[in-house]
Amino acid sequence: MSGTDIDAALREFLDAFYMTVDPTRQAEMLALEPPHIESTKDAYLAAVAEHLSLLYTLPVPDWVKKPDRFLHEPFFPCGLESLKAMLLIESPASFRRRMIFVGSNPLYRPRRDVRSYSPAASDRRGTTYS
Repeated sequence: MSGTDIDAALREFLDAFYMTVDPTRQAEMLALEPPHIESTKDAYLAAVAEHLSLLYTLPVPDWVKKPDRFLHEPFFPCGLESLKAMLLIESPASFRRRMIFVGSNPLYRPRRDVRSYSPAASDRRGTTYS
């Protein structure tokens, strides 16, 4: 599986996770251990699962704690030297403890806030959603 395939699969997973309103189903989605691909991706997927578990107060899956889901050297996905200092500070703990340094909201998806969307609220603000 290529990096592009992993990125697309992760985006689809996040969309499905955020659209799921049942916490039991969300926990089941996170409990499934993905197959090993490559050390950086393995650690990143563990960070995603742990981060979502903590954000949504779900049980943290045991598989995310395995030693092979951690990196031994720092990884900065953005690749920009000028952002490294900021990413060291902003990275959520689930990523930082795996030596993955990302922005403060690494799992943002446009559909993330769908559950909190209210047509009445959008009318009051004059905002349209399409």
